[in-house]
Amino acid sequence: NGTNYWNNTDIGNYWSDNEGEDIKGDGIGDSAHEIYASSGIYDYLPKMGLLDLQIEIDALASGINAHNWTWAKNQYWCSGSGSYSDPYLLENLEIDAGGSGSGLHIQNSSVYTEIINCNISTIFSVY
Repeated sequence: NGTNYWNNTDIGNYWSDNEGEDIKGDGIGDSAHEIYASSGIYDYLPKMGLLDLQIEIDALASGINAHNWTWAKNQYWCSGSGSYSDPYLLENLEIDAGGSGSGLHIQNSSVYTEIINCNISTIFSVY
């Protein structure tokens, strides 16, 4: 039908020329990215970059800023509920730990998780 969708209700796209900020640190730009100059077409939820960090999830972690599954499912890169019919899903990610530790580390977890089509540098570990 010729209609383009630049973002959905969760996340938009990565734009190499995006100069916006991510003050909240959630990987999603705080302001819309104009796609075509003066056209009024925007990506309202632009990704701020590829994941150049480590993802660490400890299912038993608790407290403020605990990196457990509750935290993970609120990040743009994780969906699902961890059940057999709706596993946590990490898909189409480029993760670069920069040579320091694991690119993806999941521990103390017994939920259903799928990792599909991801490029992870350095080390991957599940405990």
